[in-house]
Amino acid sequence: MLTKEAVINLQQEEKERLAKAALGKKIYGKPSKPQKPSPRQSFAKSIRKS
Repeated sequence: MLTKEAVINLQQEEKERLAKAALGKKIYGKPSKPQKPSPRQSFAKSIRKS
């Protein structure tokens, strides 16, 4: 069982994840992942920007 606090934390994380995904869609036209991007992903992003 999850405690009330854990549930609230999960909901908060989900909200942040969705917000970041929406931001990513706006900037890159595709959802961004909330995890730290792997070196390959950030490399691809820097290429896409230039």
